[in-house]
Amino acid sequence: MHANTLRTTTSAPIALAFGLALGLGAAPGHAEDDEPGIPAPRFTWELGVEVENDLTFEADDPAAELNDLFPSITGEFGLEFLEGTGFFGTLVLEPVLDPTDDRVFEDVGLYAEELFAQGQVDVVTVKGGKFNPAFGQAWDAPGIFGGGFAGDYELLERIGGALTVEFEAGGGEHEATLSAFMADRTFLSDSLFAERGRVRLGDGGPSNTEGPESFALALDGAFDDIGYTAGFLYQSGGRGDPSDETGFVAGLTRELQAGPGELFLQGEGAYFSDFEAGSDDVLIGTFVGAYEIDDVTISAEYAFRDVEAAGTDHFVTATVEYEIVENLSAGIGYAFAREDDEDAHTLGLILVYEIGGGFALQGF
Repeated sequence: MHANTLRTTTSAPIALAFGLALGLGAAPGHAEDDEPGIPAPRFTWELGVEVENDLTFEADDPAAELNDLFPSITGEFGLEFLEGTGFFGTLVLEPVLDPTDDRVFEDVGLYAEELFAQGQVDVVTVKGGKFNPAFGQAWDAPGIFGGGFAGDYELLERIGGALTVEFEAGGGEHEATLSAFMADRTFLSDSLFAERGRVRLGDGGPSNTEGPESFALALDGAFDDIGYTAGFLYQSGGRGDPSDETGFVAGLTRELQAGPGELFLQGEGAYFSDFEAGSDDVLIGTFVGAYEIDDVTISAEYAFRDVEAAGTDHFVTATVEYEIVENLSAGIGYAFAREDDEDAHTLGLILVYEIGGGFALQGF
């Protein structure tokens, strides 16, 4: 039932990670913020490349002690005809199968994580297609293994639509998003090169229904240096599932000056009834701190996951990252996880490079 905690792009439970990331351009859907000097119509793009080596060096389960060297490439694009209006997508090349033994650049597949059309008029944005519905934020926590158990409830690769309204209230800026969706069962649910397998209706699982019977309501915003997230989730069970899933999430973040550096704090909790359309109630909590001073960022996280029928799992991780040159940084991290009464340890290394770009389209 549980997503493996100790991984960034693969599922090795204990890891020694070495990563390389290359980013080009502005994130789809946010091109108007990232590339303000490029007038619409425009094309923006972003490419990230990672190479990691995950080494299981100590685990209660001997089968988990393995070495996994793998790449991960993420490409994003946005084709905007008007400000915020156009077509957007995210393509991912990474291992699509879990490692069962030592492997080197194996089981790598290419798939579409997002492909959607979007329209924006003033403070209202509407999108439709394949996208990641808004619900929570802690799954995007800093650090090599940041996100911990929160990755269990990140909503990915759904088919449907979303409506977002931005507004100001109480001295803060906010946005409310309502998404209606179902699991992707099109050919886009499979992958090229290495096949992860197309999703079928008979597979069951949350939101794997004939139509968009599931929905999420998210409210995100900020008051100066304090941010928040809140959300409600309903996912209809698929074939063979005993029930439907309902969930709630709430969290706070704060960014503040602390001595010569900047401190980021995050806390988020999520509760689910009949998690993943099963029969267990699950409570997940995530607590994160990150301190950035000059070219160095130190981050740490503690997370727990309490499963009604299985007890409580724990996760602790820490990472130190250093910016070598502009857009290029390296990091080292450690993580400890106790899942299903079994301990696992992770030592990780990562190298990240990012750069951006885009251009205006003439003749439109």
